Amino acid sequence: MVAGTVSAGQIGLELVEAVVVGTGLGLAAGWLTRLALRHLHHAAPETTVTLAVPFAVYLGAEELNGSGVLAVLALGLYLRTTGHDALTSAGWLLGRSVWDFADYLVTSLVFVFIGFELTAVLRDGSDDRVATLATALVVAGVLVAVRFAWIFPVTWVRHRLRRAGRGSAEPATPREATVMAWAGMRGVVTVASALALPLAIDGGEAFPHRSGIVFTALVCVLVTLVAQGLTLAPLVRALRVGEEGDLSAETSVLRRDAAGAGLDAVRAATEDERGRPYPDDVRRAVELQYEGRLRAQEALAAARDGTARPEDEPGREVTELLRRASEAEREHVIEARSRGDVSAEAADAVLDEVESRAVRDVR
Repeated sequence: MVAGTVSAGQIGLELVEAVVVGTGLGLAAGWLTRLALRHLHHAAPETTVTLAVPFAVYLGAEELNGSGVLAVLALGLYLRTTGHDALTSAGWLLGRSVWDFADYLVTSLVFVFIGFELTAVLRDGSDDRVATLATALVVAGVLVAVRFAWIFPVTWVRHRLRRAGRGSAEPATPREATVMAWAGMRGVVTVASALALPLAIDGGEAFPHRSGIVFTALVCVLVTLVAQGLTLAPLVRALRVGEEGDLSAETSVLRRDAAGAGLDAVRAATEDERGRPYPDDVRRAVELQYEGRLRAQEALAAARDGTARPEDEPGREVTELLRRASEAEREHVIEARSRGDVSAEAADAVLDEVESRAVRDVR
């Protein structure tokens, strides 16, 4: 009995160590990566760093007895939240394209791998299949219930903070909270976490019930994707959550606000980074560009509802002022997304346009 208690205690300590080390290393690596990205000014090196660091963090966490999966997850969440301003516009566009393709490729391969892994697990007779299946279904049900138990209190707290003036995220209605809770499909992270379990323990014996754990994870993925995934759209329609025009209208408003922020930044800028005043013709040229952009956005929304400068750098001031305006647009959108004033989809759509223009303007 004592030996069993000690063994369980040791397992608990190892789990805590894996969580703490993995999460801590991921956050530290995220901070260092953001710092490194600030000193890179080319798209290819920036994208290379964002691709290479997760592999290094995973291996480092595993060497330190931490969870490599949690380390990469913490790294990704940190950079997703704080890393955008450390990238150049070209780096953001290239990185997004590369990661979109990587996400598509990895997700496709994972589901192919799930088929092979399920076959291997079903052939393994070390666990009672009926009991393992029952356990997996119970775990899947608990996951859904826990998500509901988490989403609704958080929604209530956000609503109270909003009313008290201490928060800025838009509160969700009970219908929206229901959709959010039901949208908790499992996928790559769940499979990766289960497969990261070692094949053998320190004594050389096989990891106890590893096949059952992997099988449970795979069942959770399949149950949530099939049961919740196929019923999510009917649930959204039944609860009448959101409309097709919401995203378009939200994106249009945010696009106009971001253009206005860029124009305000141009008008407020009086000196360049070296303390020299911007020539009048440079200021007027950039103002005209943003004024035209803003007028165009306002017209679309209404329809739907000179000074001398160094000879060796004639275009430097224009490029610099355009960059300032683009940075003001970027900051406005990121802050709006961080506050919860707009959805992540609308923010990403406008950021894509802002960064595309920024790349075009400097060429």
